[in-house]
Amino acid sequence: MIKIKLLAGLVAGLAIMAMSAAPAGAWFKSLNGTPQGQAKIIGTTELIAGGAKVSCESASGEWHIQTKGQWWEHNQNGKQEPTTEGPHLYIKISKWNTCKATVALEKVKSVTVSACEFQLEQPNKGETKATGTVVSTCTIKVPLTKECVITIPPGSKKQTEPINELLGKTEAENSGKNLLGTAEVGGIHGTGTCLEGEFVKGEFKSLPKELVGEELNLS
Repeated sequence: MIKIKLLAGLVAGLAIMAMSAAPAGAWFKSLNGTPQGQAKIIGTTELIAGGAKVSCESASGEWHIQTKGQWWEHNQNGKQEPTTEGPHLYIKISKWNTCKATVALEKVKSVTVSACEFQLEQPNKGETKATGTVVSTCTIKVPLTKECVITIPPGSKKQTEPINELLGKTEAENSGKNLLGTAEVGGIHGTGTCLEGEFVKGEFKSLPKELVGEELNLS
């Protein structure tokens, strides 16, 4: 009996050691001593929505880490405030490079994409997957004979069925002093004047590990 108890105690101890040795992850943590830094997309992204397939070869912008709160509560009532480690990552992509589109069988160059703002939410430590919310309207202009416009609105807290809010999934992992992410997001709502009107199943994808947050890690 004593041997059984000792063995049980040893197993429990090893289990505790194994759990404590596992990486705790995974809130966002700044490595530059400030709540913000540079973000970029080094590979092709693709949006399929509104009757068009839009791709951009790269993009650049900035990230900001924020404290807990609803996505619309930026610096309100002590919520969504700047921090160097927290569950929310606000991302503004201000420049999209070399964008083109395919509408039906027609291929179009010189597509214009506006600045777009998103928020990734990491609700619990220990996770590497985040949900994403559209924070500002993203507008894509495709210069056909008659210009077509795809509009993706921000999430709406007033909706019974929220749109463009807490969409999944974006996965991330640490790579040195950078955070590398992969987006495969579905269920995007918006409107388009290309071939479709309102759409509810838009998709946004990136190449694996090519969403880059510089001097940013999961803690």
